[in-house]
Amino acid sequence: MYSVLRMILLFLMTLGAGILASLVGIGGGVIFVPVFNLFMGLPIEDAIGTSMFTIIFTALSGSIYYAKEKRIDYKTGLLMEITTIPGAIIGATTTELLPETILKIIFFSFLFFSGFKLIRKKDTKKSSNFTFKRPRLKFLNIGWERKFIDTQGKEWSYFINIPVMLISGFLAGFISGLLGIGGGTLKVPLLTIILGVPVHIATATSTFMILLTSTSGGITHLYLGHVHLEIVLVAALGAILGAQMGPRLNIKVSPRYLRKIVGTVLILVAANMTYNTIQLLTTP
Repeated sequence: MYSVLRMILLFLMTLGAGILASLVGIGGGVIFVPVFNLFMGLPIEDAIGTSMFTIIFTALSGSIYYAKEKRIDYKTGLLMEITTIPGAIIGATTTELLPETILKIIFFSFLFFSGFKLIRKKDTKKSSNFTFKRPRLKFLNIGWERKFIDTQGKEWSYFINIPVMLISGFLAGFISGLLGIGGGTLKVPLLTIILGVPVHIATATSTFMILLTSTSGGITHLYLGHVHLEIVLVAALGAILGAQMGPRLNIKVSPRYLRKIVGTVLILVAANMTYNTIQLLTTP
């Protein structure tokens, strides 16, 4: 059993995580997992499973708002999930096979990588994705032009490379299920840098995709016994409220400074997890 004070603090932490997650289009697992592992004392595999299940509610709340704003690219998101969902299920199952220390090392290494990438990423006006120039690889240029108008009256247009999207989707799903994250820390950079999707559309579409990925991964973790439902009840409430606040700030906040803030938070969390893991390994 957990004290009332601890559950209140958990609510406030997940509220903040929900705001950040929906603000930048990530699932929130990069924050949920450390909170559940370090603050709530769950074993890393349970922290991962509980995180993944909680993300379902964060992503649902954020997706509802973004849908009203007409900023979700459903066609791209649904097609990408064809490979992302199987990847998430395989990743969730893989947590049963890896020792706790190995999972921690993989997780905080991923946090360091994501944090540095977000901090160093530069804004660009480039609207098209990476294209393969070699004649033998022309088949990788298969895709479609996307163009639509959101509720603010802003027109968005870009090109989606289908083969690259499907391959990247599986990788994002696998890491999502393995580490208990929504996959947004991979999907947002993937959509913006590799596929050339505008950042505001990428965050909205990523949130929608996370709903589908986290549902498949979360149910798999629930089946494996990794989900603590009493924690989910409190964490989901905070995450849902936060996920409604984040999108309202999304269009008003500079993507450049937003990325730097989130990247710094991820690096600090990774440093803390690294220190704790070293302490456990060196303590007699």
